[in-house]
Amino acid sequence: MENDKSESAREIINGLEYHWLKPWEEIEKRKVILTGANEPIIKLLAESPLPTEYGDWTYLVFGDYTSGEIHEVIVYGDMEKGSLGNGEDVILRVHSACKSSELFHAINCECREELEKAMDLIKKKGRGIVIYLMQEGGGAGLKAKVDVYHELFEWKNNKIKLAIDPETGESFSIFKLYQKLGYKQDSRSLAVAVAILKSLGIKSVKLLTNNPKKVQDLVDGGIKTEPLGLHIKPANEMVARILKAKAEDRGHSINKKHIRVENKNGRKKK
Repeated sequence: MENDKSESAREIINGLEYHWLKPWEEIEKRKVILTGANEPIIKLLAESPLPTEYGDWTYLVFGDYTSGEIHEVIVYGDMEKGSLGNGEDVILRVHSACKSSELFHAINCECREELEKAMDLIKKKGRGIVIYLMQEGGGAGLKAKVDVYHELFEWKNNKIKLAIDPETGESFSIFKLYQKLGYKQDSRSLAVAVAILKSLGIKSVKLLTNNPKKVQDLVDGGIKTEPLGLHIKPANEMVARILKAKAEDRGHSINKKHIRVENKNGRKKK
């Protein structure tokens, strides 16, 4: 009996450790099995009104059978009163969770500002959706993200600075670090986002993104998609560097004018 208990406990520990280390592999396996059996990959768990700084929204939470995560969706206005209209040309932001930025106000990326800007734009247009996916670290997981940060930053004189790549003499590209550490640059799948959109009756969207892969993933899933640029003025050199890396390493629609850091007096640094 004791051996059975130990084996069961070890199965739990091993299963969770595998999920922490390689979540994308587990997600892909489950997605293939579920879709092959014509089973759903999401389930609507609950919904409610949600008052926010950016107006009043309908708040929905979906369980994800491929990852075990719960994803959050906000729809501007009262869905029961038809706030999504006929489901055509709906403004959409598909946003991956970034707790370091959104919860702890880390200053090395633009994720929190992108989310806030998307909500503000949707409020001004009067119609739209934000799908907030629990896909930290480009889908590689929170451990992978912190592993990359361990290489990306260093302490100098009790301050955090970007580490310098001895081969190039410049700071590291965050996406090349993912590859160096054995991860993909982007392990995310938008299959769940597609399933959520279809469950809401959405046929076509205007996607707030600079990422062509997101556009293609939605199109491949059967959602007619038109990209709308979502550009954030970088507040510092760290953000400018990650925007540059997104353009150079991942083909995002970001040009030089989008990565200039502004001085406190409003002038752009060259």
